[in-house]
Amino acid sequence: MNPGKMRNRIKFYLPTKSSDGFGGFTSSSNSLSNEMWGHAVEKSGEITTKDGKRNYYRQIEVIIRRDSFGTGSAIPKKFTVDGAGYYRLNNYYHILHNDEYTKIIGTLEP
Repeated sequence: MNPGKMRNRIKFYLPTKSSDGFGGFTSSSNSLSNEMWGHAVEKSGEITTKDGKRNYYRQIEVIIRRDSFGTGSAIPKKFTVDGAGYYRLNNYYHILHNDEYTKIIGTLEP
């Protein structure tokens, strides 16, 4: 991977929980956990109709350097690419090529 291809700004977010006042928790917002450069490519897009509403599910593939991505429970659940919409993290795996990279697959949340 040529470092010159990493020109998309990727921001990773973790959901924050707050008390609902009745002994439980609710997901209230997202807090920024990490920000880095990566290479993003749109892989597919599907338009579905559910309950009379049309949704566009766009799948994206992002490649980043492995050492900048979290491990275990620190792995973020959502991310944005160049500030456009939240993508849900579907899958990620490590690529061992001259340098180490992580490939992330995500779907745009409608």
